[in-house]
Amino acid sequence: MSHSNIRVGTKLFTDVKRFPYGFKKSGDLSIIEANILSLHGQALQCLELGTFSPESYEEEHFVQVFKGLASPETTIERAWEKYTRLTNTRKNFYSLHSPSFNVAVPKEEIDEFEEEI
Repeated sequence: MSHSNIRVGTKLFTDVKRFPYGFKKSGDLSIIEANILSLHGQALQCLELGTFSPESYEEEHFVQVFKGLASPETTIERAWEKYTRLTNTRKNFYSLHSPSFNVAVPKEEIDEFEEEI
């Protein structure tokens, strides 16, 4: 990983709500992306929300990226973009059981089945 002038957070960044087993075990992020989020996530979140003011060119560029004025260039910016995309979109859940199966069975057939038991 290349050296960056983006601050490291004062504590490790976690998102227990969306990544309850941690970033590394989610399967959505690479190990490098998970490490970046853990180390820089708190500072990146504060920069995005505006609670920190940028102190370097890299931090200023990061702010520009998430205002939509620039495209992500660094690994840190791409990792944060991926994290925000994963947390802002809904995950699809597919099951092997269709809810329409229960609706399609007529009540008479259910009564016949219960009488046989």
